[in-house]
Amino acid sequence: MSPFSPFGPTIALLFVLLVAAVKAIIEDKKRHKEDRLTNNSVAHLVNPDGDHSSTHACHPILLELAPVVCP
Repeated sequence: MSPFSPFGPTIALLFVLLVAAVKAIIEDKKRHKEDRLTNNSVAHLVNPDGDHSSTHACHPILLELAPVVCP
């Protein structure tokens, strides 16, 4: 028999895991918000003939170069 209660370390471990989970959720929400802003931004393209054009960042031409998930 151990002189220490097993509940102390168990509760401490559960607390640490809970704090880590909450922190991960907050970071994921922030990342999701930033990704949505980036995916909805305007991209400036230089065409092969040298012309410049602006398009949505989720344009099919850009998706071929750098695949992203567009809303």
